[in-house]
Amino acid sequence: MQEPDVNDKRVNSTPSTPKNQPVSPTTETSSRISSQETDPLELHKLSLSYDYLMFKIKDYIKTLTDQTYDSVLQKHDYIKHDYFERQLNLPQQYKEIDKLLKTCDDIEREFMKIDQLEMFVNDFKQRLDAIERGFGKKS
Repeated sequence: MQEPDVNDKRVNSTPSTPKNQPVSPTTETSSRISSQETDPLELHKLSLSYDYLMFKIKDYIKTLTDQTYDSVLQKHDYIKHDYFERQLNLPQQYKEIDKLLKTCDDIEREFMKIDQLEMFVNDFKQRLDAIERGFGKKS
């Protein structure tokens, strides 16, 4: 082995172990301490956490994308297969609406007839009043 140089300011904190000897707990602790010394901010752990977070975000986005795509396909199929026609029975409802509109038109015509009749009655009353006044003057 070499003798440590007095001018060398580095200190070897871990003793070297031969390859044949088992690793003792103090050696593991020394290894852990040396790893903390090399990564004091735990950047490796932070990097792993970041990678995991990115994986989870991408997985969630993929899930949302798949759900959206499935929903769009389902809506497209509903429209393509006349969903509204079959489920809401629109042709029958259109026929009923047409009947109601025709009935409303008929009622409106009847009211117009009543208005015309009222005008005739008022005109007739005015003529009768004029005739009665004419007879009243002669007598």
